[in-house]
Amino acid sequence: MKNFHFGSHTDIGHVRKQNEDAMGYYETSNGYVFVVCDGMGGAAGGATAARMAVNSIKIFFQHQYYPSPQEAIRQSIQYANQQIFQAAQNAPGMQGMGTTCVVVLVRNDQVFYGHVGDSRLYRLSQGSISRVTKDHSFVQALVDQGVISDDEAETHPRRNELLRALGTQPMVEIDVATNPIVPDRDDIFLLCTDGLNGLVHDRSIESTLNSPIDVEHKAIKLVQLANNLGGYDNTTVQLIEFYNVPAKRKSGFGEQKSALGGTLINPSNTTDNFSDSSGIDSDFSRDSSSDYLNEFKPAPKPKPQPTPKSSTPRRRPQEDREPPRRERPQKERTKRERSRRGDFSLDLDSPIVQVIARLAFVVLLFYGGRWFYKYAVKEGYINTEFLKQTRRVFDSGKKSVNDIGDKYNAFRKKIREAKDFINSTQKSLNDALLKMDSIRNKIDHTVVKITEKTKDLKKLAEEQGSKLDWVLEVNGLKSLDEIKKKNITKLIIPKESPKKIMDKVNELKKKAAEAIEEQKRKLE
Repeated sequence: MKNFHFGSHTDIGHVRKQNEDAMGYYETSNGYVFVVCDGMGGAAGGATAARMAVNSIKIFFQHQYYPSPQEAIRQSIQYANQQIFQAAQNAPGMQGMGTTCVVVLVRNDQVFYGHVGDSRLYRLSQGSISRVTKDHSFVQALVDQGVISDDEAETHPRRNELLRALGTQPMVEIDVATNPIVPDRDDIFLLCTDGLNGLVHDRSIESTLNSPIDVEHKAIKLVQLANNLGGYDNTTVQLIEFYNVPAKRKSGFGEQKSALGGTLINPSNTTDNFSDSSGIDSDFSRDSSSDYLNEFKPAPKPKPQPTPKSSTPRRRPQEDREPPRRERPQKERTKRERSRRGDFSLDLDSPIVQVIARLAFVVLLFYGGRWFYKYAVKEGYINTEFLKQTRRVFDSGKKSVNDIGDKYNAFRKKIREAKDFINSTQKSLNDALLKMDSIRNKIDHTVVKITEKTKDLKKLAEEQGSKLDWVLEVNGLKSLDEIKKKNITKLIIPKESPKKIMDKVNELKKKAAEAIEEQKRKLE
């Protein structure tokens, strides 16, 4: 049974001329399949690779039922990689095209996933967001080695370089989670391309996912955030929000025939490449499907045993006897007998009679209360001065409540102004970071591999028109010994002084600080 809400959105952005992202959501006999891909290798090649990956994974999961979800995800992504690689080899002008890929399979209230590249999977649980996948990129490798931090990776000039992608090699290494995730109620899973996380911080994503709107509008809002911060790339988002997770779950997912009822789907256009998948059953056996159907087949009725001959008279079989007559209730018989005789009777249980009685009671209470009040005032039983005093107390209390309401509205207005200040400050900081990143990318530099011939770094820097101090500063090194300690294989050789660039960066930081101070003065 489907126990989640789904929402998705994609946008070309403000810079690209074509959307090279692709996504898909399918209901198959293996469960619910979600796919997000980000193409690369030129506009035509990137878009083609992303679409081929989504369609190949769809065909793979619709081909048959696979007992192992993890192995099915691995083989489906590998199948998509082979299809893209072969198409790139056969089509002129398509060499080098590829795509990232993240796949999620929901089966038996469990979440299985696998990915290649830097398209991510996030999980929001109990209001807190966490990254489920780890990027296959150059900067992530530097983070893993301790060379740079996560914050530095977000603005690193080589953050868009991938170490793995579909379609670039005949075989690709795929990361598939060994253990599935068991979601809790209100958990949200986010599949996205780097067009989102490359511009929008994780804290902003968490805040949007916690907002009280449906998943479709959350997906649209996330894409709008990326476009508001520049929209330099295509942005694609898929959201899965679980709302009805059962308390008891089946742990043995391998023994289940199917998450959707065990239906075998064999499209006519599928190829024979699926039979090469190791560790996956090639098809359903007829015995297993018949056993599955026999579980719900009713047991045959036992044949009646012949009764021995005896002198006692035989009784009629139970099915041949006349059914006993059902006696009508005494109340129902009385109503019908009166209606036949033509006698008038008032049915107090009738809904119309009950409505009329309630209206009459309200009218009587209203006019009776008015008469009693006039009579009591006339006879002096009610002190009108006391009533006037009570009214004055009520009016003063109402005025106090109104004053409190005005103060509350003024307080809410200040909160809104503070939120506007925070949003404008965040936008100013993001704009400054983007400008800083664009300045860093304009550094005139070359990338050199560390070999036996390039061990003399000082001589190498002079040959490239650089200086040793510049090389160490740009690569974040303090001495030459750190190259061996950190096992660095590539170095950036700048051809101009990094101090000029840092002066420009510091100038941008100063302008951002001045903008924040100006917003504070406006708020005061």
